[in-house]
Amino acid sequence: MNEFLRRLLFLPDPASDQAASMDTLHLVLFLATVVMVVVVMGAFGFFAWRFRRRSDEDTTREVHAPRGTEWIVGGILLASFVGSWFVGFTQYTGAETRAAEAVRVYAVGKQWVWKFTDGEGRRSAGVLVVPAGRPVEVLLASRDVIHSFSIPALRLKRDAVPGLTTSLSFLLRRPGEYPVYCAEYCGVSHSGMLATLVALDEEDYARWQNGEWPAEVLAAGGEWMRGDASYPGPLPDLVSGDASPLERGRILAGRLGCVGCHESGEGPSWRGLAGTERTLADGRRVVADSAYLSRAITEPGAEIATGWSNTMPTYQGLIDEEDVAALVAYIESVSVEARPR
Repeated sequence: MNEFLRRLLFLPDPASDQAASMDTLHLVLFLATVVMVVVVMGAFGFFAWRFRRRSDEDTTREVHAPRGTEWIVGGILLASFVGSWFVGFTQYTGAETRAAEAVRVYAVGKQWVWKFTDGEGRRSAGVLVVPAGRPVEVLLASRDVIHSFSIPALRLKRDAVPGLTTSLSFLLRRPGEYPVYCAEYCGVSHSGMLATLVALDEEDYARWQNGEWPAEVLAAGGEWMRGDASYPGPLPDLVSGDASPLERGRILAGRLGCVGCHESGEGPSWRGLAGTERTLADGRRVVADSAYLSRAITEPGAEIATGWSNTMPTYQGLIDEEDVAALVAYIESVSVEARPR
């Protein structure tokens, strides 16, 4: 029966247990709706015929329903509503709960492409690689307008909002390739804002982490890199305390994709920034000191420089104060190095 409903609604096969349970809930609600429509319309037709006016002298007959019947019908409707709400709420909280061992991926939407950065600093445009059989958390942000990260095979979608960081958790039960769409109209090329979610088994995922790209990844067409000019090579474990604050900031800037924006012109350049006076969009003038740079990381929409829009996602809650301080130290070092001597 679930297969019939999926074909009726043009849904792909579910790629997770959660998606399958959602299909079951949809099926129950669909069948209940069909039954209620048949019952209501049947009762409407019966009463229209049974109590029709037979002559001009007929008056409206007063009908009394037994009190017990009203309680039974009302109880059934209330139980149906509460039951469907409980199942739906359980599924919602399951999608919102992130497992402690979840693989974390950063996803950024921009007209009209999805860009991804994994926990080792590998970046791609249009291809998201995750392990099958392990929980995954995708942290979403947008650099321009509202986008919506939608994976039909998982029956999940989540908005990517400028200035905010949202998240989406899932667990794919089998390897494969699954299409990703933008489900929020975002401009003229909205329909072309596509990506591919590639789920690999443990062996292929380990090969991919070691730099050996499995055929599934290559076929999906991702443009993979092991870093950029600011940080070549794979990233070390940031949990260890061996790195100095400056080195930690440099690693974080590469891992979070900061350098790609601030060196490409998509965001203000860090070169010569620290210690200079900045004019804000509201006319205020502030000094780009450590406090200003810290606020720019955790509250990017609070103080927007003239000539720039609020397209940077907030990292508040994603990195701790130590990491914020490390990023500030790195930005200041880049700024000092760029100043003429």
